Amino acid sequence: MRTPRMSIIDTLPAPAPADAGSLTGLDLLEAEAIHIIREVVAEFERPVLLFSGGKDSVLVLHLAARAFAPGRIPFPVLHVDTGHNFDEVIRFRDETV
Repeated sequence: MRTPRMSIIDTLPAPAPADAGSLTGLDLLEAEAIHIIREVVAEFERPVLLFSGGKDSVLVLHLAARAFAPGRIPFPVLHVDTGHNFDEVIRFRDETV
């Protein structure tokens, strides 16, 4: 068995509980996205996050990490390597997952 490594995602602060009345529009969107991610994990047997290294998949990975902080993401992250990634994307992938 592999020993889990610490990743960049592990260092993210957990979302602070907030009063719904004090949330901004962006906060509400983030809260809804986190709720949906948790719902998917609860309802489906084998969810997976597809990760291309683009802005959208980086955001979903970040939201998934926040959804389960301080624990780890409870599903695999599958990297779709297009062959057109910058070295920084590969490094981010390796350090994060």
